[in-house]
Amino acid sequence: MTKTYDICGIGNALVDQQYKIPFEILETLGLTHGQMTLATLDEQNTLLDFLADKQFPFISSCGGSATNSLVASSSFGSSCIQLYRVASDNTGSTYRNNLTEFGVDSHHSAPHNHDDLPTGSCVVLVTPDSQRTMSTYLGISAHMTEPFISKSVIANSKIMYLEGYMVTNPDNLKTTLLASHYAKQEQTKRALSLSDPGIVTHFYDAFVQLCSPKMDLIFCNEAEALAFTKTHSLVEAETSLLTYTDAFVITRGEHGAVIYDGSQKHVVTGKSVKAIDTNGAGDIFSGAFLSALLQQDSYYDAGIFANEAAALLVQQFGPRLSKDHYQNLISFMPG
Repeated sequence: MTKTYDICGIGNALVDQQYKIPFEILETLGLTHGQMTLATLDEQNTLLDFLADKQFPFISSCGGSATNSLVASSSFGSSCIQLYRVASDNTGSTYRNNLTEFGVDSHHSAPHNHDDLPTGSCVVLVTPDSQRTMSTYLGISAHMTEPFISKSVIANSKIMYLEGYMVTNPDNLKTTLLASHYAKQEQTKRALSLSDPGIVTHFYDAFVQLCSPKMDLIFCNEAEALAFTKTHSLVEAETSLLTYTDAFVITRGEHGAVIYDGSQKHVVTGKSVKAIDTNGAGDIFSGAFLSALLQQDSYYDAGIFANEAAALLVQQFGPRLSKDHYQNLISFMPG
């Protein structure tokens, strides 16, 4: 069967507001360094008012983890579609237009439940160590019910990419489990990003449920791998991950990545750069890796290319590259 899309993505549709802040502000706010915290609308507005009062520099962009990965994959030549939910507000329109701008197709139904909720938002706080800490208000994206997925879109995609943040809400978890079931039925490969070590810890059972039957591919960083496998070393985590997936990629920042392709382990050497902002590094890594695999590159070569993309991203402020930067990176793709 010829499939229309290379990748369909399922994730929270959010608008990001990203700030540079000193460490002491993070302590004042009581947020966990390097992790994502779910917020209510009141909590998110209070945080934004506080940051506005402090006049920290910021940038705004349409985001969400899966969205950033799809934007990268599309920019590297893959045909992509996003399954998501936004509100009928200006922010939702901006989000949809941004997908179109980067060549990502949309599947977005419009049932009338929860119409009073706005489009979701994420406040990203970047500290001097280049780490990002996030406060996320899911808004209407927390209610991505069954109409927002499409069995035909999943069937017509080579890979379905699932964002781990989707497990944090009962509606979204139910929808993601159904989408995973459809993908298995339709012989669409299933790739999962574990997304955040705190989310993995707090929603551990949901991740285990999502990985039964086994995923075809899991993306995670070292902290997420240890949290999910409940192990204390990278070697132990590598072995334990095979309970949940046939293949995996464990990213290790400047130390590169450990990759298992289903039969063989590969180690990708890290690239030493001056990191300014690590927000979105895992997203662009996943997007680049999947695009390279779709070009019939080996897992090792896909890892080399993805590492190159992530190394370039962390040298700038913000979760995405310019269109020219994405195009320039294509020359590093081995295929």
